[in-house]
Amino acid sequence: MNMEPSLKELYEKRRYENLLLRKERIAQVYEKCPALKALDLQQKELSIARGRSKLSGQEWDETAYQQEWEKLQRQRSQLLTELGYPGDYLEEIYTCPKCHDMGYYNGDRCSCFWQWKADLLFRHSPIRQQMERENFETFDFSLYSDEVTPPYPVSPRENIRTVYETARQFVTDFPNGTNLLIHGTTGVGKTFLTNCIAGELLHASHMVTYLSATRFFEILADHTFHRDSQKESEERYQFLTESELLIIDDLGTEVNNGFVGSALFNCLNQRHLEQKSTIISTNLSMKQLEENYSKRVASRIMEQYHVLPVFGKDIRLKKGING
Repeated sequence: MNMEPSLKELYEKRRYENLLLRKERIAQVYEKCPALKALDLQQKELSIARGRSKLSGQEWDETAYQQEWEKLQRQRSQLLTELGYPGDYLEEIYTCPKCHDMGYYNGDRCSCFWQWKADLLFRHSPIRQQMERENFETFDFSLYSDEVTPPYPVSPRENIRTVYETARQFVTDFPNGTNLLIHGTTGVGKTFLTNCIAGELLHASHMVTYLSATRFFEILADHTFHRDSQKESEERYQFLTESELLIIDDLGTEVNNGFVGSALFNCLNQRHLEQKSTIISTNLSMKQLEENYSKRVASRIMEQYHVLPVFGKDIRLKKGING
């Protein structure tokens, strides 16, 4: 398998670090509980005896073996639980549960490989650092007022609860080709919401490409006008169209020109045809989207996107919220 050296090294580093972590766990637990070490030794000896028997052609009672193995496993889990550890605490550790940190799954490159590839191509994406502090668990509804202010029929807090639940449902149902448009004025938490979604899906080993609108259009321009090396610009564009989820943050903050409208439409249309999900956050209203990018772009968004309005006072100065 011909894997790029940099990615190969990353996988080797990941496997090595997980191996060291497992060894540390084993040493720690054995010191606390020698009986657990004795159980592990019994399981090892049982496996060796089974292997020797099969190699020599001797009769082997597989049923008795399974019963003994399961008994030892139950005792092992019980001891770990009594020590305050989960039952699988000493098992092999894998960062990616699908490919076991090999980079390939069912004969194809794993989604974690493509995510790493995307991270290397889109080095300016902030999501990896932000998602650790901006996630569904840290979302603070108290930052939103519970007072109803016209022209809105509900309070900012009631509205954001609905938006929050829709975002969580998006993650639960993913992937299913659903698209979201999160729009509202500056500082109401749109970026925080996109970070929540991206973080959950990245942890679930989905392929997510997260870009500011400015960077998004730069990549489209590089690909269209061949401003970068052909291979790299082609790879970046491929990620824009093929990622399981593409997030375009702050649409409307880029420099607008005759190129952006058609480029945006073509990318969104391509992703729709391939049933890939897209999330757009923007300060623009639907009327402004039409004015900035064309009527067909606004129409496409209205037809194919679940529109989530977020409103309220600017809360960027409050803890945990930006965007």
